[in-house]
Amino acid sequence: MSLKLDSDNVEDILPLTRMQHEILFANLLYPQSYMYCEQQCYFINGHIDARIFEKAWQRVVSGNEILRTVFRWEGLSRPVQVILKNKAPPFQYIDFSAEQDSLALCDHLLESLWRDKTDIRLAPFRVVLCKLSPTAHHMIIRAHHIILDGWSNSILLKEFYESYAACLRNRPLVQNKKLPLKEYLLWLDSRGQGDARQFWTRYLEGYSEVQDGKSKNPLPQTPDILTYRLPSHLYQRLKSLARHNDCTIAGVFYTLWGLSRVVFEDSGDVIFGVTLSGRQAGLDGISDTVGLFIKTLPFRLRRGADGKIVDLFRRATRTITDIERYQHVPLSEIMPRTRFQNMNVLRSVVVMQNYTLDPSLTADAENIFSLSLYASRYETNLDMAVGIKAFGEDLEIEFSYQPYAYTSEQVGALSQTWENLMRQIVNDGGDTGVDHIINELGSGLTNRGGLNKEPAVKGTQWL
Repeated sequence: MSLKLDSDNVEDILPLTRMQHEILFANLLYPQSYMYCEQQCYFINGHIDARIFEKAWQRVVSGNEILRTVFRWEGLSRPVQVILKNKAPPFQYIDFSAEQDSLALCDHLLESLWRDKTDIRLAPFRVVLCKLSPTAHHMIIRAHHIILDGWSNSILLKEFYESYAACLRNRPLVQNKKLPLKEYLLWLDSRGQGDARQFWTRYLEGYSEVQDGKSKNPLPQTPDILTYRLPSHLYQRLKSLARHNDCTIAGVFYTLWGLSRVVFEDSGDVIFGVTLSGRQAGLDGISDTVGLFIKTLPFRLRRGADGKIVDLFRRATRTITDIERYQHVPLSEIMPRTRFQNMNVLRSVVVMQNYTLDPSLTADAENIFSLSLYASRYETNLDMAVGIKAFGEDLEIEFSYQPYAYTSEQVGALSQTWENLMRQIVNDGGDTGVDHIINELGSGLTNRGGLNKEPAVKGTQWL
């Protein structure tokens, strides 16, 4: 397929952000891997007109420049992203409704689509509509992480629903204000980095990476995935506890993962990555802009004197506030200014994700359709990526882990131990002692054999 672009169809040519540079570099370094590829499958309940569906997505693409963007680097001194004036999203419609095993066929299609690698030079974004029955469909969105982040998923769902409704009812679509990518790049260039670098130097001062003896495989493998749905009533009680103690759900899960790292590494000082939205207040339109704005930055948990777990939740929440203030400094510039030069110190990351579609949009679902997440897939080169996925009143925890770093037994034990600890925490109002939490983590992992290294089982899911 030709890579030549029509110059009359070029809207702008821009440099890459630092995050985009790092993603591109990783993909070029490991061309056979599926790092930073994303695939979301949503279940649509209701009648769908395929022609209106395609037209609705065309409107969404037209209103978001990053969805009209392709990438070039071959033969250039620096890679660029080319925003096209017009670009039809690759669209595929598949009808399995006459087949007896339509759901199984669609599941097979999901795997086939995943293996069809995304070419960011041509189509970083594509949509597939799979018909299961007259009133049941799967909408599959393939997107490369170089163009959008998790926050963008909610924007896309909202805009697609509104666009479909507008096309169906033959009415104009009202567009929210967007932040142009060029303005964002100029804003990044204008940010002073002196204070931020001082903050990160102080924050990471004295940290000494623990050598835990795990093999460090330089080549990313296909990760194993364990998905666990937290009981809804427990999630609601956890949110209530956080709200009444001036802390956030993010602070709760950052703390839980930090204490888990304390157990795994047998250390009182651990560092892991946390992913922030990167959508700073003051940038007009950024909250409604589809793009890659997230930042993955170091989060440090140091164990001091024994205290209450809720105190650690509050401390984590305050720490995130500080980190957000200085998140504009790229990770690649933070690490070399510390005593450890290797960015692989962030062997794991916790990502807070929101896949919720605004309920007000589906209030008239009997006339259009309802939408819910069916499956998602995403790969990184980290030892472990912990995805905390909110679906309205429900919460799903996804552990995506490298087999050379963790076993299925370890991760299964961890998920069960986390639930047991969360029940203790909400039952005693957060007064649980930190020492008790650490002992319970260690005991829970050991009792289920989680600390004994065994070969991981591919595709393990514990629900």
